Amino acid sequence: MKYFRFTGAHRVLSVCSLFFICFRALAFSELHSISTLTFDKEGRLFVGDGDRPRVYSIDMRNEPDAPGKPFNLKGIDQKVARFLGVSSSVLRITDMVVHPKSKKAFLAVTVGSGIKGIAYLIQVDSAGHLLNVIPEAGKISVVDLDHNSGEDYHFWDRYPASSLSITHIEAHKGNLYITGLRSGEFASTLYKVPFPFNGTVEKAQVSYYHAVHDQIESRAPVISHKVVTLKGKDYLLAVYTCTPLVLVPLTDIKDGANIRGKIIAELGYDNSPSDMLHFNLDRGEGLQSYILINNRNRSASLLKISDITDAAAKPGISTPSGFAKAGVSAQTIPLAGVLHMDMLNSQWLLTLRRNIDSGQLDLITVMQGAWLRLSDFISEYNFPDYRYTGSQLEKKKFHDILKDSEGF
Repeated sequence: MKYFRFTGAHRVLSVCSLFFICFRALAFSELHSISTLTFDKEGRLFVGDGDRPRVYSIDMRNEPDAPGKPFNLKGIDQKVARFLGVSSSVLRITDMVVHPKSKKAFLAVTVGSGIKGIAYLIQVDSAGHLLNVIPEAGKISVVDLDHNSGEDYHFWDRYPASSLSITHIEAHKGNLYITGLRSGEFASTLYKVPFPFNGTVEKAQVSYYHAVHDQIESRAPVISHKVVTLKGKDYLLAVYTCTPLVLVPLTDIKDGANIRGKIIAELGYDNSPSDMLHFNLDRGEGLQSYILINNRNRSASLLKISDITDAAAKPGISTPSGFAKAGVSAQTIPLAGVLHMDMLNSQWLLTLRRNIDSGQLDLITVMQGAWLRLSDFISEYNFPDYRYTGSQLEKKKFHDILKDSEGF
């Protein structure tokens, strides 16, 4: 893998542009956007280009292991814009993931839009060093997803249907499970693609009963998903806009199938989810498995895998829920403004978060289990004459860890 680092804006415009042209001509000549990024456990990066739609695999397995240090990179969108020599007004960061070994962040960056857009893959470490990633030809493989071409429909005059062509990618037991919208048919689609790629693409259409809308829905695509194993059986756990949570057995995903997913929860109306994480955590009840879903319009949702397992053994929701939540219960987690998130390590969650005061994007860590940053608030503890005494001394230890991780 080749990486190039530039510190001067003029050199970025001249040298970086030269290398990126070579990069596009060599391997990514048709890449217009990066709609989603996913690493597998070994360190292969899967890149979804919704404008094609196409999925690239980039072999990054040789990255060195690192423990993962906290990130405190304020205004990362402006830093990336300066690095690329462009205005932040024409730059979009569409996804963020963490390499499972190096613990460095990878940002999906698009400058411009449509066929004139240029996509960049930017690596960032906790110290704020930016690298433009240019994969070697031998490290890349590609598969095209079958879809009906045609004039792209725009939702609300600004969201092209192609932006939903590939919404998420998950690697599991030698296959990629890809969700998205077949724009020519406006059909929510699940793709099963063997890896390494051999040209085979199986696709199935999926529908489900949406209790908030009180109807069967087959157009709106899955936004994010994870493969979960419940009592020895593998399922795709999928979340949609308006936040229904749906289970689909992996054995049902076959070429040409029409699948009816089982809805097990309504997590809140008027909301678009973003990412879903699956991890283990001890929250005082022993080590348990959890699902965390961050939302654009609501606080994040934390669910126990044990509760999801119980729901899988029961009939799905089949009656209207109105505006109320229903099904598997979820704890509200205060991760407001988080656009994307990924696990940094067993202690820290890395987030790409919109700063509500400045409007800029920050690349920052949040402690798992606590789900907060002390520097987001002004409380009793922050006054210069405050002294920790008695039972508050234990909290001081916790506060000191958070202050150090946040650079204070």
